[in-house]
Amino acid sequence: ENAGYTLDLSDLQLNDDELIQLLPEIAKLPALGALNLKRNSITGKSIESMVNDLPNIQELNLTGCPHLIENNGSIYLTQLKYLRTLDVTRN
Repeated sequence: ENAGYTLDLSDLQLNDDELIQLLPEIAKLPALGALNLKRNSITGKSIESMVNDLPNIQELNLTGCPHLIENNGSIYLTQLKYLRTLDVTRN
């Protein structure tokens, strides 16, 4: 099954506050299935917001996000019920 469109926000050096501000707008994108956040400075705070704003996201690329486990990131990732593909290499 096709995951829909991918939004590529890699290498933008986004922090939690910046990404959290963008999430409500990202959520308005029709047929968004995948989000590439490779090499950004986000923590579990961003993932927590994704649970609320992007509950149907199917693919996440979080490669090279070294602060991901801060603020319970791994716990919030488990709450993304439709997530089929998760890349967290080089973290």
